[in-house]
Amino acid sequence: MADIRSNSLAVFGEIDRQVVESEAESTAAHAQIVALVEKLMPYSTGLGRQGWFRELQEFLGSRPMRRSRSPFEFPSIAQAREELTRTPRPRRSWTDVAAKEDRNPARARAAFGLVTLERIKQLRGDGIDETLSDVLTGLVEPWPVPAEPLVPRDGPRDPASNASYLLENIDRVTDRESWKVLAAEAVSPEFANDSLPCFGTLEDAGGQYCSTLYTECCDDDITVDQVKAIIHPANWHLCYPKFFQSMTKQQPYFTSDGWCRILEEISAEPEYYTLKTALIFSLENSDNGFYINYQLDPNRQGEDKCIGIVEIDNGYVWVTPKPDGTGVRVRTSKEERVNGLSPTATAALGCQLGWGDSAYEMIIAAARKATNGDFNPNKKPVEGWPMGAQSKKPVDTGPNVTFPPVPATLPINFADGVKDGAELLTSLIKKVSSNTGDAASRWLDGTVKTDVEEVTTQMGKDLKEWSLEVYEKAERNVKPPKDVTP
Repeated sequence: MADIRSNSLAVFGEIDRQVVESEAESTAAHAQIVALVEKLMPYSTGLGRQGWFRELQEFLGSRPMRRSRSPFEFPSIAQAREELTRTPRPRRSWTDVAAKEDRNPARARAAFGLVTLERIKQLRGDGIDETLSDVLTGLVEPWPVPAEPLVPRDGPRDPASNASYLLENIDRVTDRESWKVLAAEAVSPEFANDSLPCFGTLEDAGGQYCSTLYTECCDDDITVDQVKAIIHPANWHLCYPKFFQSMTKQQPYFTSDGWCRILEEISAEPEYYTLKTALIFSLENSDNGFYINYQLDPNRQGEDKCIGIVEIDNGYVWVTPKPDGTGVRVRTSKEERVNGLSPTATAALGCQLGWGDSAYEMIIAAARKATNGDFNPNKKPVEGWPMGAQSKKPVDTGPNVTFPPVPATLPINFADGVKDGAELLTSLIKKVSSNTGDAASRWLDGTVKTDVEEVTTQMGKDLKEWSLEVYEKAERNVKPPKDVTP
């Protein structure tokens, strides 16, 4: 059985496949499908973006990542639906630990993805799949209904009714905001927030574009001190073993600046693939909490076959009380660039397969387990915060590592770029032909100075419009507008 995150990502992979395959249809439905998906999953359909799922599939199955003879494959959409179907648990307490852990954001994202697929079917003229109600019932069940629902409605407020409400109002889903409103009405605001998929934003890091992911979560029952007791990076494989496979101390353990050197190994499906990255961590206290900064180790060691795959990896984990002074608030940021992956596929890797869920699962859930005595079942040593001056310990003063060159590869949808370029060139030829044709007609009929001015003015206007069109299209395909929040 595949991991819940792999099944959820398979649903979004099917959406990406529908976008790519609709290109060959040359129908009005294609434009509608692309427009809808772009509104629901921003920055996932343009040039250099669509086709990200096949790209990610090939990357995770590549030899540097592979840990088995057979390359990793995501579940098919049919397999994912079958494995996502779960039976609701009657008479459970929504406040107990098991119930909170069942609220895996990957389940909520899967519900969002399945509804998106149904909207695509609608655009193709197909009817609603009634069997989807059973899948959605199990997916929405872990989220309790608010004591005061946002929108009163007749009938019960149980998981089956909530799933039916989603499907009955599916026509309302036209963008992320409309889905969020509907999901909050049908289930709860918490479910609506957890369900929105992340595809990151594109930012410049030292002259290289990379995917940037931000997460935030809060909890009323856990304190900053309880998180601090277990959150040293060397413990992350204990905090979140479903994603962090190992966190191994490097030797020497400290850099000359006192940062901790740790080899990170991550995977959602460790029997098939893992990714090793050598990182350094700085652990600092703030006025009312603490933060952990991290970045690539300048003297990377131990990455084995994964050497040099990760080109940029830096960010922070910032833990403070909630704004009202109670509980805990966890904010994370991650900039990442992976050789061989587009920013969209890189964001999917981070958002959907682990890092996007780490703020809750790795930190809050782990701290809660620690208070119950369930955090460290194998009784492995738990790393504490270093005491005293780190610089008195042996430090790494070695030179920076030079990595072997990795062959560049064309984007998975490079042909789309050629097609777009051809269409823009054809557009320019048509515009110029139209203008020169008009000029020839006037010449034959007898032209005057005002005719020349008029024709050349129109030529300049058309050329300016076409140039702006080319620039804006290129800009959209490379970097999303800064005033748009995904």
